[in-house]
Amino acid sequence: LDSYGASLDRGVNCFGTVIFGVIEGKWYHPSGRLNRYDICNLHNSQEPNNWLRSYVIEVGDIETLDVTFRYLSRRCDPPVGYCKEYFYAYVWESNTSVADQQIPHPINAFQLYRLFANITRQSDQEKNLTVPLHVTNKYIVLGIRDQGGCRILYSVKISYKVCVEKTLKDRLVSFPSMLAQVESTPVQVICKANSRQIAPGNLTLFCDSNGEWNTSRLEGRCVCEQDMENREEMCKACPSGTFNEGRGFNCTEIPSIPRNTKVTFVNQSAVKLTWQIPEVTGYHTDVYYDVECRNTCNDDDEVNCDETGCRGQVSYLPSKQGLHETHVLITHLSSFVTYEFRIYARNRVSGVAQKMHGVVGNFALYRVTTNASIPSKVQISFEQLSDTEVRISWILDSANGILLAYYLTYTRVDDTKDSKTIKTTKTEVILTELKFGKTYSFVVR
Repeated sequence: LDSYGASLDRGVNCFGTVIFGVIEGKWYHPSGRLNRYDICNLHNSQEPNNWLRSYVIEVGDIETLDVTFRYLSRRCDPPVGYCKEYFYAYVWESNTSVADQQIPHPINAFQLYRLFANITRQSDQEKNLTVPLHVTNKYIVLGIRDQGGCRILYSVKISYKVCVEKTLKDRLVSFPSMLAQVESTPVQVICKANSRQIAPGNLTLFCDSNGEWNTSRLEGRCVCEQDMENREEMCKACPSGTFNEGRGFNCTEIPSIPRNTKVTFVNQSAVKLTWQIPEVTGYHTDVYYDVECRNTCNDDDEVNCDETGCRGQVSYLPSKQGLHETHVLITHLSSFVTYEFRIYARNRVSGVAQKMHGVVGNFALYRVTTNASIPSKVQISFEQLSDTEVRISWILDSANGILLAYYLTYTRVDDTKDSKTIKTTKTEVILTELKFGKTYSFVVR
């Protein structure tokens, strides 16, 4: 490392340059090049044993290191005794930190060092070689061994791989930075702030040994809460006038009113309405419609009138709510009655807009009067006033149109020729001059 006895940097770069504090044999620094080590010993009577040894390096809980050698090895040409075109890298490990003088000597205690790399000549040019180093202790010491030849060691760098802190934008899950281990490590991730899990499955991914996040087994998914949307990997409030139901889409407005509403059919008991889709439908959504039928007040009865929903037997084809067609047939209506129909345009956020903000929604309003039909039957009441006088009154449940007049016909049962008809606009008639002791029949039309 760049300082004696330091530990590996846990920052973005995740590497350190090794300084070798002990030189055994013929390794040397060229003039003015203290960060470089050279050696050239070709003619030896016995096999050389030249070492560089680092200071103590703290690696903590890191299990896998990458050691990168930048070097140049020269060819043994012609071959001479004890000339090799390669050199070796060793490691000594300890669970406790030790002083420099307590580090085992690489020659006297050679058996305590473990070989982890054979760095061979590849060309006549400077080369970089990275080899993995698996460690099981918190502190290490590196050793470089030369056994003859000419070479330059420019640098030795130790690095490690980290699965960096990250957020998956489309899933709104975040996971912390963590060290890559020898084996893939499972990590339980969490939903970002103001989001919740919507898709079933686990929220687990793996930090692979190469420092990459493996999301292939991530099944779950998080989405922003109601009235929020995913912007810049964060859940933020919907812009004014827009809403969100919390299913993973962006905020959007509710639809505008349906266009060009009209009646295409009407009779005494049915009305067919058609319309066109709204000009504004919303983002990433389907439009559907709800139809509401209301009784309206007549101009001459506004005081006592109560505008209410149509009675329960009214039917809607194909449906009253969640209608995806742009037409509806309303049946079982009363004749000669003015109805008010409201056609609401809805989309995926309409429910949230109404429940959370009281926004009922936009609707097209159309009033139509059903056709007239024959009046309903009357209920007749009798009251005998004298031997020859009778008061007849009646109640009409429904006129089913504009009522022009009533016709009362009364006939003697024993003499059908004795029959008379009275026209009236009232609902009561007093008959006089009837025959005493005779039976009459009465008909009101």
